[in-house]
Amino acid sequence: MSEDNESLKSLINASGFLFQLRVQREIELNPHSTWSVSSTEHRWEDPSSGQESFIDIVLQKRSGIARIIIECKRVQDGQWIFLVADEQLQTSYAKILWTHESWEKGAIGRWDDVCFGDFSYQSSFCVVRGQGENDRPMLERLSGQLLRSTEILANDELENCPNPTLGPARIYIPVIVTNAQLRICKYKSDNISIDTGKLEEANFETASFIKFRKNLSSVIQDKKRSDSISSINEAQQRTVFIVNAQKLNEFLKGDLRPYDGNANFPWQTL
Repeated sequence: MSEDNESLKSLINASGFLFQLRVQREIELNPHSTWSVSSTEHRWEDPSSGQESFIDIVLQKRSGIARIIIECKRVQDGQWIFLVADEQLQTSYAKILWTHESWEKGAIGRWDDVCFGDFSYQSSFCVVRGQGENDRPMLERLSGQLLRSTEILANDELENCPNPTLGPARIYIPVIVTNAQLRICKYKSDNISIDTGKLEEANFETASFIKFRKNLSSVIQDKKRSDSISSINEAQQRTVFIVNAQKLNEFLKGDLRPYDGNANFPWQTL
């Protein structure tokens, strides 16, 4: 049976490539952006598993110090709902990856808290329609692969693009851009029924972006000794920014700042 234009267009529209291309174009069309598209469909390979895939978009700060690693995720009529305790305040910090080279210490890579952009909510739980209890959570799976690709890209830059001045760090910010509506579910623990495990009362609001922070799959580990389970968990936490596509250029206005009022970034105190 021959295919007409409509059937061929339907075939193309069923893929996620068009959304990725439109996200890239949205960035390129912004005349005020301080970010530029450095690479697209950037191939990476996990040396430990042999897994091979592609980073959708890599952005580079025009100053050269920071990169944003973007995974594009198109959904159909989707809403991603993030659980946030009622008493939880918005934050500006996120645990992201940085690398640094020096003659004395060689190449170093670590995940540390750094402030980026405006204040937003932070959550470890995302509810997606149609996801069963026995399914591996979709956002954890996406985030794990994004973090691994981020670490491999950082390592590739250290090996293949050494900084001739052996000083400035490189910062890597993992981001999932989606057309899903991002919802915040503000809840009180006392409003969760101990009998049914269901929420009896909650408030919902829309977010432009949110920080998904969790003990996610990662290879680069904190070398500092931990003296408790809670400190081990904290050391292994990572942040992935989840951004609504329509608010992407607004998100990209964010600047990097030291965490918690510190005068220096972590790599400046080595």
